[in-house]
Amino acid sequence: MFYEKLHYAYAGRFHSRKTWIHPRANIPTWEIIYVTAGKVCIEENGVRYALAPGEIILLQPDIPHEGYESSDDVDFIWMHFSAENCEDLPEPLENLHSLHLTDTYPVDLLSRQLLHYAESDQYPAEACDYLIRLILMEILRQKPHKDNDNSHAAAAMEQWINANLYHPVTVHEIASRSGYSDDHAERIYKKNFGVSMKKAITDKKMRNIKSVLLTSDLPLARISTMFGFGDCRQFLKFFRYHEGVSPTVFRRLYYKMHCNTNDREI
Repeated sequence: MFYEKLHYAYAGRFHSRKTWIHPRANIPTWEIIYVTAGKVCIEENGVRYALAPGEIILLQPDIPHEGYESSDDVDFIWMHFSAENCEDLPEPLENLHSLHLTDTYPVDLLSRQLLHYAESDQYPAEACDYLIRLILMEILRQKPHKDNDNSHAAAAMEQWINANLYHPVTVHEIASRSGYSDDHAERIYKKNFGVSMKKAITDKKMRNIKSVLLTSDLPLARISTMFGFGDCRQFLKFFRYHEGVSPTVFRRLYYKMHCNTNDREI
C-alpha cells in the first residue's frame, strides 16, 4: 500500500496575535495547512490560493510558497509528512492542491489526536504515521468525484441539511420543501446515502458541534445558542445522550499540542 510509504514529520497549530502574512518557504516535506479561522493567502508555483475556514491546501516539497496578502485573526493546523519516493503519494492526492471539506469533523478530530500524540511520550512514534495517513485518506475521501450517482432530489436534501445545521431541522420540513411526503423523502435519501434522514440530521449536527468544541474555546452556552437549542441544559442532555460524555469531557480528550504564533506586526 502506498500509504505505508508516507511518514509523519512534524506538526503544530498556528494562531496570529497580530496582522500576519505567510513567510516565504521552501521545504523538503509535503505540508497540509488546514484553516480553522480567518483567511490564509498563499502563492505556490505562481498560483494563488485564498483559504477560508474548513479549507485545506497540500503544499508540495521543494517548491517555494509564500503569502501574498496579510490577514488578521488567523488560526490553522500545519502538518508535515514525507514520502519515501516522489511517486509514493497517491495520484489523486498528488493532483490535489486545495479542497473545501464538506465534513470537517473527521479532520478536526484526527488532527487534534495527531498534535496530542506528537507531544506525548505515551505513544510509539509510528502512531503519528498512522494518523497522518488517516488524515490524507479522509481528504481523499472528500475530494469531489465527477461520477456522482446521487439523485438531484437527494443531493438537494443533503445540501439543505448541511446549510441549516445551526437551526432546528426536521424530516417533515425537508420533505415539504422537496415536494415529497415524509416517507418518500426518507426512501430517496436512504437509497442514496445509506442512512435515514433523521439519523443524518442528528449525526451531522453532532459532528459540527464536536468540531466547534475541538477548534474553539467558545463557552458551552454560546455553542448551545449557535445550534438552536432552547437552553444550555437541553444542549448538554442532547450531547451526553449521543456521545456518552459531557461536552467538557469531550473537549479535554486531546489537549497537548505544539503551538506557534506571530509576536511581531508585519
